[in-house]
Amino acid sequence: MIQQILSCPNQEIATHTFSHYLCLEEGQDLLAFDADLAAAIAIGEAYGVRLESVVFPKNQCNPAYFKACEHAGLRAYRGTQTSWLYRPRNSQGDGGPLRRIGRLLDAYIDLTGYNCTLVSSLAEHKLINVAASRFLRPYNRRLRFLEPLKIRRITDELRNAAKRGAVYHLWWHPHNFGTNLQENLSGLRTVLNTFTQMRTQFGMRSLTMAEIAMEVSAEHHIPTTGRRVETGPEDNKHGY
Repeated sequence: MIQQILSCPNQEIATHTFSHYLCLEEGQDLLAFDADLAAAIAIGEAYGVRLESVVFPKNQCNPAYFKACEHAGLRAYRGTQTSWLYRPRNSQGDGGPLRRIGRLLDAYIDLTGYNCTLVSSLAEHKLINVAASRFLRPYNRRLRFLEPLKIRRITDELRNAAKRGAVYHLWWHPHNFGTNLQENLSGLRTVLNTFTQMRTQFGMRSLTMAEIAMEVSAEHHIPTTGRRVETGPEDNKHGY
């Protein structure tokens, strides 16, 4: 699968950590995270891939680990939406049913506004936060009558981002599309058709997280991160 992705143009292989490392749970620490990241980087290098972006498992973004990401040569991470509904939490402090219900409702009706990021705000840190805008939830037969609202919520946000010249970061789990495949692809096709319209009208582009970070760093003269060299027995679309 990695080779298939690499054979396609304009794709980025990033990391989700080596062990699905949960950065806010009890028992985690910087030393363990560092070792986990080194393992992920080593696997990437075996494929000739330089990892430049990270998506923290369960969106547990831990600022204490950002320096380690920079030292490892990463340029970008996927942060969370600004609303309290999406703030990073561990499993003990996740807010329970209230937050889950809120996130579900926000997928269909506007509870948190247009979730896009102005490019000017991306240059605040060396590790660029290409924040999430919307999770494309899989088709749900029990909620099929709400499906048009879900897709319209996304396309409205996409249009808003295009008009403002902002970043809109749509993400999903491809394996979620395995059930109700045609319905899921139909919704995605509507989103992609809207993006095509925004590209024609406003010059909207589709870029990887690393490409966005590279452009922002160059524009604002942010030094690129340098990959650390470990030694031992042997040297070792997002829309914008």
